[in-house]
Amino acid sequence: DELLGKAGSQWDGRAIIEFLAETEMEIVVMLEGIEPIGSCTIQARHSYTYDQIMFNHDFKDPVSRDPDGRCVVNIEAMNQTVPLEG
Repeated sequence: DELLGKAGSQWDGRAIIEFLAETEMEIVVMLEGIEPIGSCTIQARHSYTYDQIMFNHDFKDPVSRDPDGRCVVNIEAMNQTVPLEG
């Protein structure tokens, strides 16, 4: 495939970005969950265009444990990304 580059090599991120830009493609993400108290289904949808996608990044982990072992969710970290190493 032209977007993956030569056999045995890593994918070419520039080719992917160019393809998404030229085709004006966007990626739609849908998230669905169940609210535990009322058992209501909750849905969220977001659309990303090529210029919003961060290649070679990962989301920062927003969940940790406090010294007592309880889960702590850092809401501010939910949209933060960190670059991947390598």
